[in-house]
Amino acid sequence: INEETGEYLISGMGTLHLEIVLWDLKQRTGLDVVTSQPIVRYRETVRRQGEVFEGKSPNKHNKLYIYVEPLNEDTLKLLQEGKVYADQDWRTRAKLLREYAGWDSDEARGIWDIDENFNIFVNRTSGVQHLREVADTIVQGFRWAMEAGPLAQEPVRGVKVVLTDAILHEDPAHRGPAQIMPATKNAIFASFLDADPTLLEPIMKIEVKVPQEWLSGVLSVLNRHRGKVLSLEQKGMLMKVLGEIPVSETFNLADEMREATQGRAFWATEFARWAPVPQSMLLDLVMSIRKRKGLPPRLPKIEDFVTL
Repeated sequence: INEETGEYLISGMGTLHLEIVLWDLKQRTGLDVVTSQPIVRYRETVRRQGEVFEGKSPNKHNKLYIYVEPLNEDTLKLLQEGKVYADQDWRTRAKLLREYAGWDSDEARGIWDIDENFNIFVNRTSGVQHLREVADTIVQGFRWAMEAGPLAQEPVRGVKVVLTDAILHEDPAHRGPAQIMPATKNAIFASFLDADPTLLEPIMKIEVKVPQEWLSGVLSVLNRHRGKVLSLEQKGMLMKVLGEIPVSETFNLADEMREATQGRAFWATEFARWAPVPQSMLLDLVMSIRKRKGLPPRLPKIEDFVTL
């Protein structure tokens, strides 16, 4: 079962193998199984720093001022390697971010939270009354926003969320979770939409070993599926091709590779990285995801979340 999509997945060596598995399943259970291609999960992110936006609580008594920006590659590398994480001693974490990722000292010390998709919440306020009392609620609002971004309600990845200022009601009854969490999420989404948002798609590393006379077939298949060849190397009688290919382009790869090489290619894939979706495909892809999820066909605007 895919934990992100809730789908039951069947894998095999190609279309024929999958058809045999489904036929065998029907013979054993008598059930007609409805099948489709697996759902590819994307990630939402931003390409530049957004403006600071004011998020108001529903009762209008609390205001949070927030902007977002993309994390740099050095920070993402530290997060992926597990050298920087949420429950780490703040002094150790701040030192690593300063030395290896070029972070400002105040920002590095002001980290409140890091989630599982490598998003970081930073507090850059000073002297705000009652802020510590609602810190956990603000972090909950941050995590709520990161679970499903504004473009297509896909998880957010690689974003720094910065709280620059806040005005909070003195009465705790007027600054509960139902007030603070929506204010946090709305300010984040407004800045997110202002920060040139895009989707990230999962990229697979592919390694193919094939006789030299069938190499052109392998290369043509990769080119048709937005693949990129990273290296070519001769190993005895075989050519070794290393490349990358988007996950969304791999569903019929086994059949096409077999047809292009008459079954002489041996290949394997593994997850490599997340990469931005080509700009020419972005709008159509966002719309198709929104349609699949039953979301309105209109893209959200900044004014849907804050008053301009």
